[in-house]
Amino acid sequence: KKNQPVILPKKGEFISFTNNLVIKYSSNKNFIKRRVKRSKLLENFVPKIQNYSENFYTYRYIDGRIMSKNLTLKKFKNLLNFLKKFWKINKNINKKMFYSKCKSFYKDKTFLRIKNFYLKNNLKDDENFINKVKVKKLNQIIKKIDWNWLCKGIPVRFHGDLHFENIIIKKKTFTFLDWRQDFQNDLNNGDMYYDLAKLMHGLIVDHNQVHQNKYKIVKDGKKIIYQIDQ
Repeated sequence: KKNQPVILPKKGEFISFTNNLVIKYSSNKNFIKRRVKRSKLLENFVPKIQNYSENFYTYRYIDGRIMSKNLTLKKFKNLLNFLKKFWKINKNINKKMFYSKCKSFYKDKTFLRIKNFYLKNNLKDDENFINKVKVKKLNQIIKKIDWNWLCKGIPVRFHGDLHFENIIIKKKTFTFLDWRQDFQNDLNNGDMYYDLAKLMHGLIVDHNQVHQNKYKIVKDGKKIIYQIDQ
């Protein structure tokens, strides 16, 4: 329907809009349990959950407009000012422990996802010409990342999937949808930079364009051309 969120399908998840309710399903019971717990921690910033069971939760449909379809510079600035209240910094956290969580979340998970990607798609790490630029093997590129710097996060009350389809705007008030269930098993603290990165990702890779197949990838041997409408 018009002005409803663009939902990119995920394995084991389903969402339905019916009778002025949003019904969320997940095959992962722990996912639902943690989502419900975090909804209480994010009270007044996310919808109030009406009912839940092992695999479902529901909340009332939020009146407002999806930010991805109403994005202006002024509204973006209003959002950033609103987020200053939302990102409540935890100054009492154990910094070494939080650094360890960030390292596991960013570095370990990235290497695992790369490994699974190659296995799933039967690919191997190789040099390629991407958009006519010679690109080295991924394992060479990734060695240049300063993980020590990258993992120095800022512990805050976080969202975890803060892109524009998950933000409802009504005047100068915002409601956040589909919050992440945890940050490396931590329900209270996540990295502010992760939320900021999700916003930047939404500016580069618009979910609406992906949903409408307004992108293309052409591979010819080691020559790869890709483009996406922005």
